[in-house]
Amino acid sequence: MTAEEFRAEAEAIGITRAAIDQTIGLHEKFLRMGMTPASYEEILAAKQKKSCVEVFEASLAAH
Repeated sequence: MTAEEFRAEAEAIGITRAAIDQTIGLHEKFLRMGMTPASYEEILAAKQKKSCVEVFEASLAAH
């Protein structure tokens, strides 16, 4: 998912523009640092569930 796709989906579920911009900025910063950030899909799932724990555990199980 691209940053613009993330932006569109995040706006659709009611995430503020400031939070979206911050999330995209952190995602890009992690990439520049050579780190692997959470995918935009994982971030959206966590926002929709209002909890990161379930998404984090699923991500660990997948890797």
